[in-house]
Amino acid sequence: MPPRQPPSLYARSLREELTGQMLGFQKALFQAMTELQGLQKGQLETFAGQLRDGLTDLEQRMGELIQQIERTHEILRKGIEERLDAIRIENTQKLEQMRHVVDEKLQGTLERRLGESFRMVSERLEQVHKGLGEMQTLANGVGDLKRVLTNVKSRGTWGEIQLGTLLDQILTPDQIAREIATRPNAAERVEFAIRLPG
Repeated sequence: MPPRQPPSLYARSLREELTGQMLGFQKALFQAMTELQGLQKGQLETFAGQLRDGLTDLEQRMGELIQQIERTHEILRKGIEERLDAIRIENTQKLEQMRHVVDEKLQGTLERRLGESFRMVSERLEQVHKGLGEMQTLANGVGDLKRVLTNVKSRGTWGEIQLGTLLDQILTPDQIAREIATRPNAAERVEFAIRLPG
């Protein structure tokens, strides 16, 4: 059993031991903090490097995405332009077909009405001649009418008059042009021209 120390020596020894332990603890704590700071610094540098690499990669990907969007936009623009051109061509063709159909129908209607008008004129002439009751006058009238129809120029004049009368009956004045050139600055003229809508 070791000899018992006096209280003063024991207290001093205890203080020295505690002081040594405190110094050792402070040293260990300082070393740990230093190591932690170094570790944090390294981690921060690593994180900063990763962040820089990530930003660089993000910028690169953004640039590629922008280029891809521009290419896609150009493809879409060309596609839309081509589609619009196709629609314009298709519409032009359909309008041309409609114009032909309208022209054919107008021509058919005009010919039919001309035929009806000539028939009505003939019937009225016949009724007038019958109403006179004089066969000689009727014969003279038929002879005169035959001579008129035999003469090409007179027949053309008579046809123009009848055509003008018929057109005045079925069309408005704004739809009929008289004595008009078929082409700009052309000498040839037609007696009648029908203005189509549009």
